[in-house]
Amino acid sequence: MTPYRIVVPIIRFYIRLLGCRVEGAENVPKEGPCIVAANHINYSDPFFLACAVPRVLHFIGKESLFKKPVMGWVLRKFGAFPVSRGEGDISAIRRCMAILKGNETLGIFPEGTRSATGEMNQALDGIGLIAERSRAPIVPVRIVKLKKGKWTRHKTRIHIGPPLLLHELADLPEDKRLRRKFIATSVMERIANL
Repeated sequence: MTPYRIVVPIIRFYIRLLGCRVEGAENVPKEGPCIVAANHINYSDPFFLACAVPRVLHFIGKESLFKKPVMGWVLRKFGAFPVSRGEGDISAIRRCMAILKGNETLGIFPEGTRSATGEMNQALDGIGLIAERSRAPIVPVRIVKLKKGKWTRHKTRIHIGPPLLLHELADLPEDKRLRRKFIATSVMERIANL
């Protein structure tokens, strides 16, 4: 049994005691490839997302996190892997595709970084590239922190929406770059509307 399957249920129990509420978990496909895409406002978001989604998530994260000895070890033990942002990291894209070809679930924060203000940033094109190549359904997730500061009850809400399927998107541009940007923007719009 992997550390993920042991630790996540414990964290899930703990954060629910603290008032975290999840809506729409039934929207996550029970099997097959799946991309779970969420907004990013806090370092704790991967933990909340892992606890909200009823499948094992393989997270893609920025490379600098993996260079910290303890953090890097923990992330790798939990199935996360690094990406070099802004460099067209081919090995990270291949890893994403292998996860999805294996009918597993990829966890991604399309903005590529945390929002300093809590407002959503524009998505990077990577989500568009991965979605286009894999044709996997994209499950939008919105994480909302109701209060800042010390832990309080009902602080976090996680809203999980119905999957976005690429064939549902009308007017996809012909140009490859514009098409990926369009997909990325559509994903963030779905997240914002939750």
